[in-house]
Amino acid sequence: MPYAPVLMLIASADDEVPPRVCERLAARSRAAGAPLEIVIYEGAEHNFDDPGRAKQAGEANRRATADARVRAARLFEAALKRRPD
Repeated sequence: MPYAPVLMLIASADDEVPPRVCERLAARSRAAGAPLEIVIYEGAEHNFDDPGRAKQAGEANRRATADARVRAARLFEAALKRRPD
């Protein structure tokens, strides 16, 4: 049984880690029963959530960053609620 849920946040315009590599990893993980959510942000670049002006100047990066923060917060909130005391 997988240890923890995984949230993969992928930039479609990533020139360092090709999205197809991440998609193959996600497919293998799901086939093994891993609880995995994958989100591909169209037009976003590698390190889209870098808070610097240069990276956040792109609309796709800003949208991806905002959505990624919401999704990450939800993931942690759900995981912490399931945690035994």
